[in-house]
Parts: sequence; structure tokens; C-alpha cells
Amino acid sequence: MDDKEQEYEIDLAKLGKILWRKKKQVMALCVAGAALGFAYPMTQPASYSSTIEVRVKTDERVANLSDTINLAEDKPINIMSIVELLQSPGMVEKAVKNMDSVDPQERDRLISALQIDSKAALKTILKIENIRGTDLVKITAEGRTPEQAQELAQKLTDTFMQSHSSNKQAIQSRKADFLDKQVADAKKALMDAEEKVAASPNNESSQSYRQLQREVKIKEDIYANLVKEQESSKIREQMNSEEIQVVSPANLPSTESGPRSKKKVYAAAGFAIGALLSLGYGLFCYRKETKREEDNA
Repeated sequence: MDDKEQEYEIDLAKLGKILWRKKKQVMALCVAGAALGFAYPMTQPASYSSTIEVRVKTDERVANLSDTINLAEDKPINIMSIVELLQSPGMVEKAVKNMDSVDPQERDRLISALQIDSKAALKTILKIENIRGTDLVKITAEGRTPEQAQELAQKLTDTFMQSHSSNKQAIQSRKADFLDKQVADAKKALMDAEEKVAASPNNESSQSYRQLQREVKIKEDIYANLVKEQESSKIREQMNSEEIQVVSPANLPSTESGPRSKKKVYAAAGFAIGALLSLGYGLFCYRKETKREEDNA
């Protein structure tokens, strides 16, 4: 056991002397690593980032009877669902198709990448996040040119807002039709109940007569609530209770944001790798020299 431990012992002073003797090779490895690290980003395509911020505001003060009448699709949209929709492949593909600053070949490349591996493609061109503690959604788009990055961020936002508005109108239309039918049915039921009361002998002490009056009261309340919800629905349709507003338009980037903008970081990483290779080379020379000394002893 002691022999094994002794075998792996390293004389740091001796290793330092060897590295100093081999300083030209050590420096060559470090410089080569730094040069390769610096050169790598330059082989990558240019990349620019454009950011746009959108506010999602839901007006909770407007009465909502949708839970009562089971209109689940009219429930308020939350910020995380907007984040998911914005980064869905279908939404991004639609935005890319509407871009003007992208030549047809680049557009086809982006669409093809989305169709082959949407998750990987989206990761390279898009980052969408909810700013914690706020009602803001931040959209960051990547492009080969400043104009492309700006347009992708803007087109994605426009495409989503148009799609959301269209879906909202369709939902409101279905809800209006549903409420119209419910109001008409409630009105007819109320009129039938009133006719039964009118046709019944006016005897306040009669249990059947009091039962008919209770039914009229219940149907009056149902009819009044439905009319109220019908009016609220029309107000929501006009006011658009869910507001999605652009608070910070897409900027036109002036500097690169991809690997090419981090040349110094890559150079430092390359230098560090070169230094590690130099240490490995020094250890190799140390073992070789130690073995030769043992053989000559």
C-alpha cells in the first residue's frame, strides 16, 4: 500500500522546474487554445436579439357567469398560458411566414427547422418569459440581421394578438348565442308560470297556489340573472375585458448577441483548456523523467 502511495506522489517543485524548462511548449499550447477559442465564434453566423414587452391585464371586476353556465372556454386567460401559446411551433411558424425581411431560402430554413425539431429550433430563435411579480411578458427573438430579429419579435406579437382577438370574438359570439337562447327559454318559462298563477283560483291559503307563486319568483330571479349576464357579456365584448397591450415595442439591435459577441469569453475558455493540456504535458514529462531516473538508479 505504501509503495502504491509513493508511486503516485508528485514532487511539485520538480514538476514546476519541468514546466519552466518546457515553457515554450506550455505557452504554445495556451496561446493555441486562446486562438482557437477566439476563432470559433467567428465561424458562427451573426446573431442579433430584439426584445418586446407585452402587458396582460384581466379585468376581474366584470361579472362572469361562465362558471355557472359551464362556458369553460371563456375563463380568463393567464400569463403562463400566453407564454405557452407564444412559443408554440404553430404560432411561430405563422409569424415566420409573414416576415418580409427574410429571404425565401432563410424563411424555408426556419420553417423546416421548426417542423423537424420544434423544441431545438425554438430554443435558438426565441425566448419568452414572464417577468416575475408583474403582468408583463418579455419576448426576445434572435435573427441573422437586426431587422430580422426585430421583425420576428413584432410579427410573433402581432400574430398572437390577432389570433387571440379572433378566438375571443368567436367565443363571445358563441356565448351570446347561448345566452340569447337561455334568456328566451327563461322568459317563456316565466310567462308559463305566470299564466298558471293567473288561471289558478286566487286563494292565498291554498298550498298549490303558494307553490305556483314560489315558482314564479324563482323563474323571475333566473330570468333577471340571465338578462344581467347577457348585458355584461355585451359590455365585455365592447370593452374587451382581457387586454393584451404592447408596452415596449421591439427594438432594432445595434450590437450582436450570439457567440460572436463573446469572443473574449471563448478565448479565455480556450486559454484555460490550453493550460490544462500544458499541465497534462508537464505530468507526462515528469513521469517519463522520473522513470528514467529510477532505471538509472
